[in-house]
Amino acid sequence: MAISITENYPRVSQNHLRFTIDVHGTPFTTTVTSDPEVVRKWLRTTLYRYARFRHRLVVGLGVQWRPASYRGEKPPVATLQLCVGRRCLIFQLRYSPTVPNLLRHFLKDPNHTFVGMWNHSDAEKLLESSEHELEMARKPESPRGVEARRAETPCQGVLYAAVDAYCSFLIGKDLRAWEFVNICTAIWTQEQDLWAQEAQEQDLWAQDLWAHEAQEQDMWAQDLWANEAQEQDLWAQDLWAHEAQEQDLWAQDLWAQEEDL
Repeated sequence: MAISITENYPRVSQNHLRFTIDVHGTPFTTTVTSDPEVVRKWLRTTLYRYARFRHRLVVGLGVQWRPASYRGEKPPVATLQLCVGRRCLIFQLRYSPTVPNLLRHFLKDPNHTFVGMWNHSDAEKLLESSEHELEMARKPESPRGVEARRAETPCQGVLYAAVDAYCSFLIGKDLRAWEFVNICTAIWTQEQDLWAQEAQEQDLWAQDLWAHEAQEQDMWAQDLWANEAQEQDLWAQDLWAHEAQEQDLWAQDLWAQEEDL
């Protein structure tokens, strides 16, 4: 199995390196940079060349990080690798002052299917372990049984990172990963509709329950008021009758006394 890497000369700049990597007789180009403008140009060229696949674009993805400086620190993201066709990019996030908005849109585009090796947490790393806080539309697809190697030299680092992203692209293309994502999206949409229906039913049930309780409370209050009003009427009638009786007795006593005189 022959895999080789060759740097392309002359160099564009110290911050823009180009390599040709050969995997079993198939060469592909790799750009290594921390310059946001180089990244923007790479993305524009890639999107232009593969415009016919814009609704099902497969992208090989990789994220590498440097070791933590102290115990408990989340390892900071060092590089982001992207590969489409025979074009790969290694973006040195660690040394980049900014990230182009085009890259943010590229990562969040729902028409792009990202595939990577053992990268179930790459989306979280990009958001939480990078000062640039990159977000993805969804988690990358991860083919099982494939493990990425770690580099021992800088040149090996470029080779491994590029080959990982390139192989991830090939796997995603051969497996038609965008169809799997479409199926998952359809299932997710169906589940969302089901949750919305259940939520609507719960709202209707809650409204009926509240209406029933409110009706019972109104009836209870009306019965209470009627009972209190009836009791007050009876009390008032008894009071008036008692007062009238006392007045009658007083008047009879008064008339009796006047007759005696």
